[in-house]
Amino acid sequence: VFRCSMARGGGGDEAPGAALASLQRDFDGLDVEVFVQKAKQEGQSVVLVMLKEDLPKNDFAWWQWLICLVLFLFTLLTVNINTLGVTTLSSEQMSAMNMDQAIKLASKTVPTAICAFATVAAQEVARRTAASKYDVDLTPPFFVPVWPLPSLGTLGAVSRRLSLVPNEE
Repeated sequence: VFRCSMARGGGGDEAPGAALASLQRDFDGLDVEVFVQKAKQEGQSVVLVMLKEDLPKNDFAWWQWLICLVLFLFTLLTVNINTLGVTTLSSEQMSAMNMDQAIKLASKTVPTAICAFATVAAQEVARRTAASKYDVDLTPPFFVPVWPLPSLGTLGAVSRRLSLVPNEE
């Protein structure tokens, strides 16, 4: 739903920064944000105008932190089950095992879990590096555990933007 519309032609002789400032003055008083992004055509730009209420919010509530923690713990479990899934133990062996033997067996899953989490960490470092290059704030990662197929371990992590992507001039 458009609350207002505005058409503006340009000869292309204005610098992108000056054109953006001029457009922002034209929309002054309206509850909108103006963005300039590169177009597919070489040397051209596209102007996007969005309602401020449709832009991402800069808040991260306590319950979202709780979801991050629960997903992390569940992912940790599914990654460790990955190694336990390939360990051949019969039900008799499992029932005869005492707690020390179970801990010793579970400690053997740590290298596999570290490898799986190292892959996810590399992905997250790349995402955060690219975001910091453009001064974009991200939420903590939401890990995605694999269930009911724990032999895969994890599907990675997802982060949400907390700030806007800057204009491309």
